[in-house]
Amino acid sequence: MSKLSGGGVVVRVLRAPSSERPWFGAVEPTSFKVALAPQDTTGTPYQPILRGTIRPDGTGSEIELALAPHPDARMFSILFTVGGGLLGFASLLSLSENPVMGGAGLVMAGLFLAFPSFRARLSFDDACAVSLTALEEQLELTPIESAPVDG
Repeated sequence: MSKLSGGGVVVRVLRAPSSERPWFGAVEPTSFKVALAPQDTTGTPYQPILRGTIRPDGTGSEIELALAPHPDARMFSILFTVGGGLLGFASLLSLSENPVMGGAGLVMAGLFLAFPSFRARLSFDDACAVSLTALEEQLELTPIESAPVDG
C-alpha cells in the first residue's frame, strides 16, 4: 500500500489484515509464523516475523524461535548501498577539482551507507522487544536460554 508521509513523499508501507486478535499469521500443530498485529492497519518492514517450532517437553513445550524482518525490508538497503556507492565514486572524481564539494559528497555517501542500516537495526531491535514481550504475556512463557543472533 502506498501513502503520503509527513514530509510529503509517497512511501510504500505494508498492510496488515484487520483483526481484533493480537497476532496474525499461520499456526500449525508443531510450528507457527506470526507477527504482532499493529494497532492501526499498517506495519513496517522492521516489524519482526516470528517463526517458531514447538516441541513437547515433559510437562510443557519448548519453543525454538527465530525473528526476522519482512523480506521487503532489504529492498531499501540495496537502494541506499548503490546510491551511496555511486555518490562516493562521483565525489572522489570531483575531489581534485572542488575539494569542498567532493568532501561534502563523501560525507553524504557515508551517511547513505551507514544511517539506513543503523536506523533499521534500532527499529528492528525495538520492534523485537515489543513482540517478545507481547508473546511472553500472551503465552506465559519462561525463557530457558537465548542464542545470539548474527545481524
